[in-house]
Amino acid sequence: MSSHQSPGMDVNGIPEQTLIVLPGCHKCAHAMRHLYKQGISFTAVTVFEEPHLLKQVPLDFRIEGMPLFYSNETYYPYKDIIQM
Repeated sequence: MSSHQSPGMDVNGIPEQTLIVLPGCHKCAHAMRHLYKQGISFTAVTVFEEPHLLKQVPLDFRIEGMPLFYSNETYYPYKDIIQM
């Protein structure tokens, strides 16, 4: 961890395990339940609460839509989340 990196945050200031969701999104709710059942800890944030997070997502992943799971400096779309 660099001297400018907060505990629990990556070098970009994103929580280490983040699920980016949209309010009312059924796939987002399913992804949250799935991660919880798998014992994977995460911080859920909406794109409206933290719009800067979405700006950091590479276009290839933004096209996939929500939810997006961010872990170890890698983004995972819904189809990969439900395989975890």
